[in-house]
Amino acid sequence: MAGLCEGGNEPSGSLKAICKVAGALVIVIEAPCCCLFIDFVQNFSDWVEKRPYWNRAALYCVIALPAIFLCPGLGSIFGSGLIFTTGVIYGLMALGRKGSRQDMAAMASPPASTPQADHNTTLMEDPDVWRPT
Repeated sequence: MAGLCEGGNEPSGSLKAICKVAGALVIVIEAPCCCLFIDFVQNFSDWVEKRPYWNRAALYCVIALPAIFLCPGLGSIFGSGLIFTTGVIYGLMALGRKGSRQDMAAMASPPASTPQADHNTTLMEDPDVWRPT
């Protein structure tokens, strides 16, 4: 692992390549207009747009981690951290909006159709629970 950082925290060529591929992938997915000269970019971007948000969140978080773990310098953390943050934002979008106050109250309260039982009476009358020894 130490071989990926040359002279302090300067990443080596292989780690630089990983970072460049990750950055290019994010640009291809998020801004295909920047890569109009490549034929398949628009089709790939459309395919990714049809996928659920959690797929994109997982992809961004996974491609951001190698650079952070292999060479934890300021540049690697900042560059890959932005990609990771984008993944976190897509993850939050996948969770959806929080329910309204009325929805949350309805989920927290017990259903009105279920009668409330008196637990003391039930324990005293249940022969399986209360047996004289």
